[in-house]
Amino acid sequence: MKPFNEDWITNKTLPWLFVVTLLSMLCLGLTMANAEDNSRPVDKPRAAAEIYPAPWQNDKPEDDHSFECYGSVLIGSRHFGDEKGRTDYRCGWVNQFDRLEVVDKVWSGNLKESEHFYDCPPNTVMTGRRHRDDEHGSTAYQCAKVIDSWGNAIQVVPGPQVDVGDYENSVFECPENQAITYRGHDGDTESGNVFFKCGTLW
Repeated sequence: MKPFNEDWITNKTLPWLFVVTLLSMLCLGLTMANAEDNSRPVDKPRAAAEIYPAPWQNDKPEDDHSFECYGSVLIGSRHFGDEKGRTDYRCGWVNQFDRLEVVDKVWSGNLKESEHFYDCPPNTVMTGRRHRDDEHGSTAYQCAKVIDSWGNAIQVVPGPQVDVGDYENSVFECPENQAITYRGHDGDTESGNVFFKCGTLW
């Protein structure tokens, strides 16, 4: 009986084992790469978000109103007359390769309307305002984050302050594709100057 040749088995099987192992590692790498691709974009271009304006709304008296944009951001404000006159707002939907989500809405504390300047926190935009009584009454603002489809917070780059003039009969709207980040009112009458800042979302 011929002796069992272990060298023969080793010489014949080693190349095949090497090939099978290599193919297994290659398949595992492709599977992991595909899983990663499904969880995040391959390459998300960096571009400013677009904002699509909605119609003006609210039509309530200045001295007793609370307004909030839903699923959108504040892009315009207008007021006609004294504290009994109406105040309107304009909202806009934010898109950056897809509709973006507005989250973490927070109201500020109350501020005296006639003597205040309010900035939304960094990387947030204004989504609401409420006011009670005349120019000496209280005003508060709602600010919120905007996130993309992967849950990443959108960066907000504020622009310069704009003096709109007398609050009575004032109309302000942000430049295209910008949202309000700041509002101020200087003066102890309805005719005191009102100020805004708008920001670009990246």
